[in-house]
Amino acid sequence: MEIIAEILFSILGAVVEFVFSIAFQIVAEFFAHIFGYSRAKGKPLSATMMRVAAVAAYVFGGVLAGFLSLWLAPKLMLDQNWQRIVNLLLMPVVVGLSMQMWDNWKYQSGKPASALPGFARGYLFALVMTGVRLIWGKS
Repeated sequence: MEIIAEILFSILGAVVEFVFSIAFQIVAEFFAHIFGYSRAKGKPLSATMMRVAAVAAYVFGGVLAGFLSLWLAPKLMLDQNWQRIVNLLLMPVVVGLSMQMWDNWKYQSGKPASALPGFARGYLFALVMTGVRLIWGKS
């Protein structure tokens, strides 16, 4: 019975981590959207510089979101190291796929494309955020 409870608690922890990642990713997308509009008024950047700026913004956003999520919930939901490593490997892929689905929906709605593909944005953001939580989170 304890094994079932531990498995259910691990799944719950992974779901909470996923919700944190998606919620902060949506906030980051909102700020990227605002920044894109304000940047469009000035001299446009080259495609390469837009990608570099986007990578830097998503890394910075991931770090910020990781520390903010630790401030909100300092105790990690996943108690064992193997669970945290699996979370670090799988969560960015799941968030990246979610962001790619969002990008596909935006494209079908006629919205302009971003500097980075949806999967890359989601993966990078979630990898950095999950890494910050893994390194600085309390057991």
